[in-house]
Amino acid sequence: MRGEGIKPDIATWNALIRWHCRVGNMKRALRFLAAMQEEGMYPDPKIFITIISRLGEQGKWDELKELFDKMRNRGFKESGAIYAVLVDIYGQYGHSRDAQECVAALKAENLQLSPSIFCVLANAYAQQGLCEQTVSVLQLMEEEGIEPNLVMLNLLINAFSTAGRHLEALAVFQHIKDSGMSPDVVTYTTLMKAFMRVKRYEKVSEVYSEMERAGCTPDRKAREMLHDASVTLEQMGIIEIGTPAALKWLLC
Repeated sequence: MRGEGIKPDIATWNALIRWHCRVGNMKRALRFLAAMQEEGMYPDPKIFITIISRLGEQGKWDELKELFDKMRNRGFKESGAIYAVLVDIYGQYGHSRDAQECVAALKAENLQLSPSIFCVLANAYAQQGLCEQTVSVLQLMEEEGIEPNLVMLNLLINAFSTAGRHLEALAVFQHIKDSGMSPDVVTYTTLMKAFMRVKRYEKVSEVYSEMERAGCTPDRKAREMLHDASVTLEQMGIIEIGTPAALKWLLC
């Protein structure tokens, strides 16, 4: 595109970086990140979290640190503050993982705290199964006068799920329903994941059935978990292979 005189916009840069992260080509992803910065643009914070995660898996933190230092020196103070906090959360070369300190750092930069920023922070903690810190983000969000929405509560379920704390995940699910919110497919699928992690396979089928009764269309991930749970129960002799609940996913 550049050779034709066309400059990529933010959406294009985000898509390029996301794709190369997905296929594990971090060298290209970092090259696009650097080029994006040269144009005075920065990727979506959620994509930045993906970059952090992939580099952590490959042990390439020096490369990210070099790019991040350049980012901070370019004068884009607001974006740099968010990314700095995300790196601190992942604890690779920052000095803090505490949610309160991270939010305080953003305030010190006079950054306007929005629901989307709190969501990004909560997601960063949730992906690592840092339940207490994820909860702290929601508490800090409420202190700012912002009510947690379904997306935030789904992230909290995910945090408990990743940490293998299914009872807490179930409690958040119940809170969603008691609050008058309608759980979505992400809510149900994440709760199913929580039960899969602790090998409560019979509960996976129950959540799947409740999702259908609520009018939510199960996604591929939910159908795959139902299948895996049903096969495991069948192998354990708890259900018969012809049980409709175990094979229903095949008909979707």
